[in-house]
Amino acid sequence: MPRDTGDWVGIGSGFYSTPEVVLEDLGLTEQDELIQDISGSILNDTWVEAAGGYFYGLHQHEIWGDSWSNFCELVKHRVRYFFHFEEDANRKSNNSLSPEDMLYKLIESLKGTDGFKKKGYLGSSIFRARIKNDHWAMSESEMRQTPNSFATAGRMNPAGISYFYASEEVETAIAEVCKCKAEVAVARFEMHGEVNFLDMTKIIDLPLLFDPTKRELSEQILFLRGFIDDISKPIAKDGREHIEYVPTQIVTELLARQVKGDGKSIDGIRFKSSVKEGGINWVFFPSAFEKIKYAQADVVEVDLDSGS
Repeated sequence: MPRDTGDWVGIGSGFYSTPEVVLEDLGLTEQDELIQDISGSILNDTWVEAAGGYFYGLHQHEIWGDSWSNFCELVKHRVRYFFHFEEDANRKSNNSLSPEDMLYKLIESLKGTDGFKKKGYLGSSIFRARIKNDHWAMSESEMRQTPNSFATAGRMNPAGISYFYASEEVETAIAEVCKCKAEVAVARFEMHGEVNFLDMTKIIDLPLLFDPTKRELSEQILFLRGFIDDISKPIAKDGREHIEYVPTQIVTELLARQVKGDGKSIDGIRFKSSVKEGGINWVFFPSAFEKIKYAQADVVEVDLDSGS
């Protein structure tokens, strides 16, 4: 650490023990014996951040993460449609990316992972749920995506543009729409034909720890971990959720409309549920609607207070 007039600069903050570094920075979890062996072989037990050899510098994934935070603040509260031309004077770091560059860095990072452009899931079942009432009869049209004229803002779609949301498990589908005792209509659909999708549940594994050729990939994955956690976080239904959805709506539309691989567009995104631990959700874009075939629907009684 640097010294200034006999004192350590930055003392009192930003210190890490060897086990903390091994556990958090190297990503070794649930490997107690290995963590203990590595920590015991290192004599120094006090560490500080020194990204790129500079004390208290920022790693690339931290700079990109700050850029994402800046972007979210910008499009939620300052400018909605013409952010491409915005010179952001409120960046947290001089190295932060512009809104446009941040989006391209995000797409580039997604392309560099194993989760980008998966294919398949022929015949796989997915489920949609809707609280049942007497105002509509259960049918395919009632259980599919909402017509554009009635589409409200969702986590991935803006108001007026309908996407098809579904879950891989019945329990997850119900948890997404029901928080109390109710009759819930649950429909099963099957995916037919080739589906191209982005799997955001599969891009969290870091490469080999000590492979210098994978450092850029490691930075991208660390950035994406923060991004995925952010877009998957629970959002309170307090009437202001449409504001919190704006950043993910922009990214999703970019993926749906502009990003291609092998000449084909992405049909949808697979992502973790924010309300059901271990649950998996899907969002499909209009290009995939014809590939999703209705199978059947049933009404179930749900009482979350009793666990049923």
